[in-house]
Amino acid sequence: GGGEQTTFLISGTYHRETTVLPGTTSYVRGNFHMNLNHHSTDQRFTISTSLFYTTDNNFLSGNTNGALSAIARGIPNYPIYDSSGKLNWTGGQENFVADGLSYSKNRTENLNANFMLRYQIHKSLNAEVNIGYNKIEINQITPSPITSQDPAYDPTGGDKFGNNGIRTYVVEPQLNFNSLILGGKLDVLAGSTLQHS
Repeated sequence: GGGEQTTFLISGTYHRETTVLPGTTSYVRGNFHMNLNHHSTDQRFTISTSLFYTTDNNFLSGNTNGALSAIARGIPNYPIYDSSGKLNWTGGQENFVADGLSYSKNRTENLNANFMLRYQIHKSLNAEVNIGYNKIEINQITPSPITSQDPAYDPTGGDKFGNNGIRTYVVEPQLNFNSLILGGKLDVLAGSTLQHS
């Protein structure tokens, strides 16, 4: 959308899918994108900015390796619970409800932003600055409670955590000179890059 001097774009998506296994496991992904451009009536000043954000949420049962084939090989009508209401582990069979008590959660976020300013000082000289920011964060947790394991093997519960992230800042000022000289074209670019992570 926009007009003669200003244009903009806004968009987003959302996606969710689940597994065929019992429980509330799912994978959710969403993103948002925005872009804005503006220039002055004399075309000497230009501003442009863009923003992109995406997030992933992955929630899966902790023990899904071969789960469907194990269910297919399992005893029909195998009791999930025993007579006292506790999870049934008799007969050396896998208890799929118990497997669902252990799970894995992963969350990833990514933010990317860019900002540009340009000004025409003279018809042959332009000043410009580009600013960028990027952030990535990953958070993971994988609990394995005692209740998700066969008590015959004297299980111990545990948790696995993981958190990681990075932030990066970039600033790039520059001057650009271009002119026709002696039948040729002269281009001179001077600038620098400042970056911090």
